[in-house]
Amino acid sequence: MVKRRRAGRRAKSGPRYPCGKRRESDDLDGGRPPIWVRRIFDNAEALGLDPRIATQVGRLHILRALTETQVAAADLIARIYGRYEYFHGLRRSVRSPSYEIGMRRAEWAEDRAEETARARDAFLRLQDCFPAAPAALRAAVEQLCVEDRAVSPVHLDAVRAALERIAGVFGLAPAAAKARRRQGAAESRR
Repeated sequence: MVKRRRAGRRAKSGPRYPCGKRRESDDLDGGRPPIWVRRIFDNAEALGLDPRIATQVGRLHILRALTETQVAAADLIARIYGRYEYFHGLRRSVRSPSYEIGMRRAEWAEDRAEETARARDAFLRLQDCFPAAPAALRAAVEQLCVEDRAVSPVHLDAVRAALERIAGVFGLAPAAAKARRRQGAAESRR
């Protein structure tokens, strides 16, 4: 006796409804409906919480596409750009809340020459993190962090890697912070 194979392609694996229809799940948002994310943003603004939660970086963090370390690096990038562009008379029409914070802190600076030099040094140190990176990666990081605009999913993995690298250079990564604490403890013992 010969078994007949079922015609058509094989059924995709994954969760199914009781009727047998396959449930669609988007890996990026963990299966959460997008309306929940919008409600989180609206409620955060209504409660007067930090405006950075309603940014693209905040959205990616809520959707678990960015880690805490990557979010901290994105915030730092925007603040560095804000300080640097304030002291050099540059302006942007599209700005993230972190960029605005960097500009406001620059306005409060008492010693303008010293703060300008520090802003330039931090900006150059940040640019050194992209030595061999393609221009598209630098533009994508700037677009996400500084301008608060969505990044193409095609570039998201490269942006994550760049944020991790920047977090390591600026000491935001957990391993770098631990090494700094050890070094500080060793110097205090001397």
